[in-house]
Amino acid sequence: MGDAIVMAVAIAEAIREVKEVPSGTLYAMLVGRVTMEGYTSIIRTLKGAGLVEETSSHLLRWTGPAEMGAPGQRIASAK
Repeated sequence: MGDAIVMAVAIAEAIREVKEVPSGTLYAMLVGRVTMEGYTSIIRTLKGAGLVEETSSHLLRWTGPAEMGAPGQRIASAK
């Protein structure tokens, strides 16, 4: 898996674990590991996939499944 995908999965898992988190707080925890542009892109992707919603006050809320499973596992079960 590429570094960007690993980071996206880690961010998704973190949001899923806590159910909701202020976006700024989450980004502050990731400073030095991901750029602001990279973080914004990952959040946009998660929102587009229907896994996360963002409130007007920038609270990220998990809306995806209770358990994510391994990415390869999800692809295999979809066939």
